[in-house]
Amino acid sequence: MAIYKKGSKGEEVKEIQRKLKALGHYKGSIDGDFGKGTEEAVKAFQKSNGLTVDSVVGPKTWNALFEEKPDQPSNLKINRTVRLEAKDYIESETPKDLIVLHHTVGGTALSTINYWKTDPQRIATSYVIERDGEIFEVFDPKYWAFHLGLKETGGAVDKRSIGIVIASEGGLIQRDGKLYCFDVVSERTLFTQEYYDHGMPWRGYRFFDAYSDVQIKAIIGLANILCEQFKIPRRTPANHFDADDSYRQFAGILGHHQLRPDKSDVNPGFPWQKLVEACRLELV
Repeated sequence: MAIYKKGSKGEEVKEIQRKLKALGHYKGSIDGDFGKGTEEAVKAFQKSNGLTVDSVVGPKTWNALFEEKPDQPSNLKINRTVRLEAKDYIESETPKDLIVLHHTVGGTALSTINYWKTDPQRIATSYVIERDGEIFEVFDPKYWAFHLGLKETGGAVDKRSIGIVIASEGGLIQRDGKLYCFDVVSERTLFTQEYYDHGMPWRGYRFFDAYSDVQIKAIIGLANILCEQFKIPRRTPANHFDADDSYRQFAGILGHHQLRPDKSDVNPGFPWQKLVEACRLELV
C-alpha cells in the first residue's frame, strides 16, 4: 500500500485526518494536506497504540487506524426476505447524499413493516433494525419513500435520503416511579426493559427506550456500506440536539429530530461519538 507522510495530499489523507480527529488527536481542518498538525496527530496516535513513532502512516499505522471490526461492512448480514410491494414505495431511482436515522414507536421490526404495507401514503424506510440487531432491507435504497414528513417540500429531501429505523418503544412517561410506553398508563404499557434517562425533559420526554448495543453495531456497519455505495459524505453536525431548517440541504448523516423539532427520534441517548469514530465522520 501507499505510505503517507508530511507533504502527502489527497482523499486518503482526508480519511486519515477524519479518523484522527474522531479519536481526538487532530484539531485541524479536513483539507487533505499532510502538514505539521497531521504529523503531530499521527505521532500521538502511534504513541498511544504502541506503534513505532515516526509520524508516517504506513501499513501498520493504517491498519491500526482502520482496523476492521465485526460490525464493519464485510461482516454485515442483511435480511432481504421481507419486502414491501411496489405500491408501498416509489420505484424511481434517485441520487443519494443523506442518511436519516429514526426510531419506531411500536413493537417489532416486522410489525412496523406490516403496518407500512397497509398505509396508502407510501411511508416507509429502506431499512429497519430489530432489537436483536437484525437488519431488514424492505426495498432497494436506490428508490425512495416518504419518511420525513417535511411539509411543502414535495418529497425533495425524502428522494435524496436513505432512512434507517430502529425498533424502539420511543419516549416513556413516568407515573408513581414506574415507566410506561405509548403515553398510556396501563399494565399492558408498563415498561420494564433498559431505558435511557436524559435527566431533564427533551422534546416532551425525560426517559426513552434505550437502543441496544447490537442495534448500534448494525447501524454503524450499514452506514459504512451506504456511505461507500452511494458516496454519501462522511459528515454529521457537531450539534446533535437541535433542529434547524438548514439541515434540509445537509449532506451526510442526520437524526430525524434534527429535521423536525416535533420529533424525538433519535433520542439523546444515541451514541453519536461512537458512530463518528466508527464511520470516520467529520463534525461540521
